[in-house]
Amino acid sequence: MFSINKWKLVYLIIGVIGVFVLAYFEITGRFQYPIIILYALLFFILTIYLHRAEKNKIMKLQLIYIHDLEPLIYLSEYEKYNKRRLRSKTFKTLDKINSVVILIDAGEIEEAHRLLMELTEEEPEFGIFLRFWFYNAWIHYFDQIDDLPRMKVLLEEIKKLLPLFPLKQKPKMYANYEMISVKVGIREGKDLEAAENYLTYILRGHLPKITVLKCIYQLGIIAHKKGAQQTAKNRFLAVIANGKNLNITRKAKAYLEKIEPSISEENSQ
Repeated sequence: MFSINKWKLVYLIIGVIGVFVLAYFEITGRFQYPIIILYALLFFILTIYLHRAEKNKIMKLQLIYIHDLEPLIYLSEYEKYNKRRLRSKTFKTLDKINSVVILIDAGEIEEAHRLLMELTEEEPEFGIFLRFWFYNAWIHYFDQIDDLPRMKVLLEEIKKLLPLFPLKQKPKMYANYEMISVKVGIREGKDLEAAENYLTYILRGHLPKITVLKCIYQLGIIAHKKGAQQTAKNRFLAVIANGKNLNITRKAKAYLEKIEPSISEENSQ
C-alpha cells in the first residue's frame, strides 16, 4: 500500500538518474569526486524537505475534518490532492472505506451506502486490513439505520480477523476492535458501566476534536439509557455547542427533544 506525489516521483527519478550520470562522469575522470558527494547531499536534503512538506500538507488537510469539523470540505480538498498523487489499488480502496465513515459523520447516509455497495463488489479481493475497516464502515452504517443484529454479526467477523494480523499490528488492531465493540455494546444497551469507564478513560488522552465529541455523544447515550437524563442532557448540549453540523450534533438534538419532557417532569415534582 503506497502513495506518492507525482511531482515528487518525477524528482526522485531525475535525482537518481543524475547520481548515475555523475558517477559515470567521475569514473571517466570528467568530474571530481567531491562534486558527486555534494550532489548526493543536496539530493538527500531536498528529499527530506519534500517528504516533510508532504506530511504537513496531509496533516493540514486532516485538520479540516478532525478539528474544523468540516467532513465534506475535507473530502473535496482530499480528492483534489489525490489528483496529484499516484496511489496503489489498496490505498485507493482504503480511502474509499474511510470516505464512508466521513460521509456518515456529515450525515450523507445514502451516499455512504452507495460507496459501501461499490466496495462490496471488491470485498473478495480484500486482505485482513481492508476487511477489518470495511466491516467497521458497515457497522457505522447499520448504526445509523438501527440494525443492531447486523452490527453484532460484523463485530464477530472483525473479532475473527484479529488473530490473523502480524504481531506488531495486533495491539493497535485490538484497541480499534475494543472501540468498535464499545459502540456496538452501547447500541445494545450492554455493559454500559464498563463502556462509560472506557470512554472516560479514552478522553484523558490527547484526541482530535471530532473523536472527543463522538465520545461525549456516546456518553450521552449511556447516561440516557441508564436513566440519568440531566447528565445525558449536559453531554448532548456539549456536542451541540461544539459539533457544528456534524451528524452526531443533529442526533444529539433529537435525543434532547426526546428527554426534555422527562427532565421537566422531574424538575416539577
